[in-house]
Amino acid sequence: MWRRLVMLGTVGVLAAGALTAPSVAADDDADDTWIGTGEVTCAPGPGADCRDVVFKWEFDFNGDLRGAKFARAKLQGADLRGANLDEANFRGAVLREADLRGVSAVEADFGPAAVQDRTSRNGHLRCKPDCPYADLWRADLRGADLFNVNLRGANLSDANVSGVRLNDAQLSNANLASANLSGANLSGAIVKYANLTNANLTNANLTDVYLLRTDLSGANLTSANLTSANLTEAALSSALLSEANLSNANLSGANLTWANLSAANLSGANLSGATFCFTRMPNYTFNNRDCR
Repeated sequence: MWRRLVMLGTVGVLAAGALTAPSVAADDDADDTWIGTGEVTCAPGPGADCRDVVFKWEFDFNGDLRGAKFARAKLQGADLRGANLDEANFRGAVLREADLRGVSAVEADFGPAAVQDRTSRNGHLRCKPDCPYADLWRADLRGADLFNVNLRGANLSDANVSGVRLNDAQLSNANLASANLSGANLSGAIVKYANLTNANLTNANLTDVYLLRTDLSGANLTSANLTSANLTEAALSSALLSEANLSNANLSGANLTWANLSAANLSGANLSGATFCFTRMPNYTFNNRDCR
């Protein structure tokens, strides 16, 4: 299957009402290019209304999309490298396997989808409790600026988020299983109830991050900075925390079964109620206090 056909110009008719599938090139003529199928099309650009648009494997745009509306859009495989997505609305958008390397997405919203009044594309938006979340499975976000971004409940499993700026981001209930977050900056982020099983967080900045009841089982946190992080009741079984900085961190009620804390800094850390079983401590000894 071809993934992207880069073509300038407006939508054309092939035959019997069938539409061609133009992609959007990253140039200054965004007003002359259109994406989508059927009755839902749009011309991407700053503030564009591209809600509900369907354009899978074809969207190639590397320019200015500040404030654009892509709620519920289906953009699998989109190439948005280097695009400016500041304050854009991607609520409930499907961006599986999208290439988002180097994007700027300051205060962009990738959170839960909103339900729209189907009588009008400009209808009132409201979020239902069972709204789906943005799908960024296997997306490549390397080098992106996602400061203060809203990714509540998003699917970022297997995504490459290495080196990304995610400080103060909202990641509650997000699925980051097996994601690559090495070197990422998540300082001050809210990551409670999230799934980070088997995630790579080596050398990540997790200072003051809120990880209440987050599942970090099997995660690699080697040399991560978790100073003053809140890991209350977090699942850290089989997690690798060697040489991690956990000074003043709150690990009360955390499960540290089979965790490796060799050479970690636990000065001032709160370990009350934490579970230790086959836990390798900073001095390389094993703590089996809670084994049964």
